[in-house]
Formats: sequence, C-alpha cells, structure tokens
Amino acid sequence: MFQILSVCSLLCSSDVIAAISMISYNDQPKLFSIVYGEGVFNDIVSIILFNTVQNLRELEFTWKSPFSIMGEFIKLALASLGIGILTGVISSLMFKYMRFLTHSSITETLIIFIIAMLTYYVSEALELSGMISLLTCGICMAHYTWYNLSPQGKTISSVAVSIFGAAAESIVFAYIGLCVFTYSKQEVVGTTSLHTWSISFIVWMTVVVICGRILAVWIAHGLFSICAKKPDISLRELCFISYGGMIRGAIAFGLVLKIPAEEGVPDDKKVFKERGAIVTTTLALVIITTIFFGTFMKFAQKIMVPEKNIELGGEDGEYNEEDSGDMDFEVENADKV
Repeated sequence: MFQILSVCSLLCSSDVIAAISMISYNDQPKLFSIVYGEGVFNDIVSIILFNTVQNLRELEFTWKSPFSIMGEFIKLALASLGIGILTGVISSLMFKYMRFLTHSSITETLIIFIIAMLTYYVSEALELSGMISLLTCGICMAHYTWYNLSPQGKTISSVAVSIFGAAAESIVFAYIGLCVFTYSKQEVVGTTSLHTWSISFIVWMTVVVICGRILAVWIAHGLFSICAKKPDISLRELCFISYGGMIRGAIAFGLVLKIPAEEGVPDDKKVFKERGAIVTTTLALVIITTIFFGTFMKFAQKIMVPEKNIELGGEDGEYNEEDSGDMDFEVENADKV
C-alpha cells in the first residue's frame, strides 16, 4: 500500500509550462488562469502528499492510516506555506522601510536570492517541504516585494531570475536525458537490480495517467457545474485543459529520486521493494509525455482554443468614420461612469 500511495502522489504533478506558453493572458485570461493555477495546485498537492507518505512509510497501514495521512498532510502544508509567507512578508517590509537597501540594484537582487535560499534551507531543516516554501515566498515577493524595489532593481532582478530559471530548466532536462543512458545499465547489488525496466508497466502507467487526467478534470468540472448558475467553460476549453496537464515534468522525477535506495537491506525488510522499476517508469513517463504531448501542444491549441484576432475597422481592417463614432460614444459613456 505504501508503494501505491507513493506512486500516486508523485504522478499527481503536471507540467503545464508548454500549455500556458501557447495561451495569451491578454486574449484568454480565464483559460490562462485556470491552466496555470491548476498546474501549480497539482504540484503543491503532489509534493506535500509525497512527503507526507514518506514520513509515514514505517507505519503499518490500518483503518487509522487515512486519518494520519490527512493530519500529517494538513500540518505539513500549513507549516510549509507559513514559512514561505513569513519570509515573503519580511522581504517586502525590509525593502519598504529600509530604503538604503535599494541604493544598488545588485544588492537588491542578491538579497532577494539570499532570502529565497534561506527559505528553502530553513524549511528543509525543519523537515518540511522546501519547494512549497520557496514557491510561496516567490509568489509573495512577486506581489509585494517587487513593488518596493528601485526601478533599476526591478529590471535587474527580473532579468536575473529569468536567466537562472532558464538555466535551471535546461540543466534539469539535460540531467533527465543523461539518466536514460545511466539507467539503461543493469547494475545489480546483491540480488536486486537497481534499474529495472518494465515495458508493460510503463505502458500501463501511461494509460493510467491519461485516463486519470481526463476523469479528474471532467468529474471536477461536473461537480463545480452543479453549483454554478451557467457554464463558464466551453467544451473545447475543457478538452485543452485536460490535454495541457498530460505532461509529467521534472517534479515527478525529482520526487521519485527522494525514495531511499535501501542498499544492503534484505529484500524481506525493504519498505520500497520495487524502487528501481518505479524510478525508470517515472523517467520514461516524463520523457514520453513531454515529447508526445509537448510536440502536438501547438496543434491542439489551434484546434481547441484558437486565438481571437481583434481588429479595428471594417472587414478589410481599414479604419472608418463609423467605427470612430462608436469608439467616441464608448469613451464618453466611460467618462460619465
């Protein structure tokens, strides 16, 4: 049961970067917010749930176990979010009242990175979720701290974060690609193979991920539609939301590597006996879903949610006096309001 819960929790995460890169927030703000927010929420739940299951791996599964998991999940989530919010608020107040920190844009950027790293290490030292605390701290900084920076600090910090973000993403996917060649070697410790590849398990898990994603999105939409006065999401948008979350990204692979290898432990005493197969299957899922669904993401976007081209003027795109009168009328009414 512990192995099942661990696999389910790590596969909850989804990589929606490819999906939101195809959507313009200015043209489709509602769809962009749904896809991005749902992806972030999935990652948060996946990370916290996986850490919760790992903390309870030595306990026997009984009728009390679901309640223990729920209690540990809530405690871990609140504590991790609290640390991120606290450090984010502290950074905002620092730059608001200690204006001498804004005299140098380099100093501002350096302090932002120091606070972010401090948030991560403090959370990990307390055996909480460092990634969730770091994400929460980053959200608070984007909404509050950024507006207290100097004009030069805003530019420099934004560019620096973009550079490090792109570099980190490239390094992660390069590492995932190199792991394919590393894990292709059959290394054996004792009687156990460290990297076991199971084609049937990979196929079945791919089917489970696709079917589970579709069922989760459509069932959740159906439950919310019961409470809504009128449907606010079209059928095409719902299909794109389902398709956009099919990709399993680096978070799933990063979580599966946190499972202890338990080298030298007898097979009958191992808590996670099939770690090698789970690691290689997760790696295969990340690569398969990223290549397949990521390749056809633009094609799916054009079919399901095409961008709306808003033009001023007549059908030929030319500006005419009739349109000018309509625009003047709207501006006058807006001024009156």
